[in-house]
Amino acid sequence: QPGVPADHIASDTIKLMLDNTGPSAEISLDVGACHKFTVGDKVEGKFTATDAHIWRYSLWVEPTVATPPVITLPSPPHKTYPLLAAPGVTDEPFEVQTTSSTTPCGYIVKVRVRDRTILNNHFPGHHKTDSVGLCLLEEE
Repeated sequence: QPGVPADHIASDTIKLMLDNTGPSAEISLDVGACHKFTVGDKVEGKFTATDAHIWRYSLWVEPTVATPPVITLPSPPHKTYPLLAAPGVTDEPFEVQTTSSTTPCGYIVKVRVRDRTILNNHFPGHHKTDSVGLCLLEEE
């Protein structure tokens, strides 16, 4: 081929690794894990969602019941690149609000972090989830 050096070697196989490190996901309650709260309380904590190539984080509450607690901070409870700049957020505050109609139950607040890598031909690549539990009791 014109312009291609004589000693050029072509190959159909290319191996490439840009990011083999998964994201960091951590979540905690300000009062500690497995704390007992009363319906109407505001639950506060912090979460970390970081990665050199962060794509997004999401916060949510499980289980799904008729009237679960609502994440009020951050609002919305998810953020995506490019609005979420690398490396992400560290010790970001979150709030879960309960009301008099919130179903008393044991709940788990979860954070999931995903990065923008391609892993085994799939996007998104790496992800990590962390959770913290709490007990929501009826008002006395």
